[in-house]
Amino acid sequence: MPAKVRRHVSLLAAALLLLSACTTPSTPASPPGKKAATAAFTKGNRVTIGVLTDQPGMGYLEVGGNKRDGFDLGLANWLAAELGFETRFVDLTIGERMSALTEEPHLTQAVLASFSITDDRRESIDFAGPYLVNKKGVMTLADNKEIKSIADLEGKTICTMGGSTSLQELDLRNLHVSVEDGITQCIDNLKKKSVDAVSADQLILYGSAAQDKKVQVVDDLSFGHFEYYGIGLPNNSFTDCQTLTGKIRDFIRSGSWETFFRQNFPGIPSNAFKPKPESLFTCENPSSDADNPPKGP
Repeated sequence: MPAKVRRHVSLLAAALLLLSACTTPSTPASPPGKKAATAAFTKGNRVTIGVLTDQPGMGYLEVGGNKRDGFDLGLANWLAAELGFETRFVDLTIGERMSALTEEPHLTQAVLASFSITDDRRESIDFAGPYLVNKKGVMTLADNKEIKSIADLEGKTICTMGGSTSLQELDLRNLHVSVEDGITQCIDNLKKKSVDAVSADQLILYGSAAQDKKVQVVDDLSFGHFEYYGIGLPNNSFTDCQTLTGKIRDFIRSGSWETFFRQNFPGIPSNAFKPKPESLFTCENPSSDADNPPKGP
């Protein structure tokens, strides 16, 4: 089905522009009377985790095979080994991540899928983390010499994924956007020359470019506010949020984070993408009426 082409600036996007001046999202205070969800990440439990299948380096499933790979999958398996739970992975698209945690019954108990922590999302779900920091980037065909800055995208068609923060950032700039379900479709459109560029978080682009020499990530081109990747959880998952955030802190401090990063993004400097373990977000306690906003990296 052909991609829908959009050119608009929504009121929501305008609000997000104000947020882009800050390096960390804030969290609304928890309303009184919220009931905490039952903890899922406990020893012996089988936990259903939503993951992506088309993002080399982050979450990838070999076509026709059963081998999963990527930073998100590695972290999920590391957490399972540390906490003693079993994993059951459910394939999601970018646009299905929220509904997997909000629609009843929940399709998954967690989402580990290049999932940016935002104020809007934290109105409906919880997040543990962050475990990665990212910014937006741009991909072009390998022989493209024209696109070197955001200004060069004016008048061009840029493909991105529906339900992503990349779409919001592009809409803010009133750029001509083509929307697809996943990064694979966007890259296919780029190689067919039906779009001029692809925009997504930099690590998503780096992982995809490493698998396809016909495309490149534009050097020194990043834009938008920082993206903080977290583990999405159903609303009011205070206990699981605390457990997972503590383990993510251990993951970063132990050196495992560096090992996983080098395995999945060889040759990419890690410093810009690594959160500070002492500055992870504070989990919301639904039993507390106190206004206790989270810290940010």
